[in-house]
Amino acid sequence: MLNYNPCVCSNCDGIPGSTGKPILGLIPCACPPPRDQFISALNANVAAGHMVNNTPILAPFPTGDSKAEQQARIATLLSTLQNLRGPGVGCPAVSTVYGQKQQEINALPN
Repeated sequence: MLNYNPCVCSNCDGIPGSTGKPILGLIPCACPPPRDQFISALNANVAAGHMVNNTPILAPFPTGDSKAEQQARIATLLSTLQNLRGPGVGCPAVSTVYGQKQQEINALPN
């Protein structure tokens, strides 16, 4: 789990940011979900071609290494995370490293 500094308010700090300190926010301490639950949800979304819990959002998962394919995969990871339990009901990106990975991918040359 990537939860840091759980408090009595049921919120946790996010992953360490560029300063090394946790990104503060209202992150449910249940986030991110256990790896097996996340992978199961991701597989279901990819198999369906869209978010099972938010059908207008597509779930492409290309296997190549181009920037566009990496961006598509990270978008599907983030959408899965953010729609785990229903439309917009899930975990925020800052509860994982996926947001940082997205920035790294976006910074790659075309």
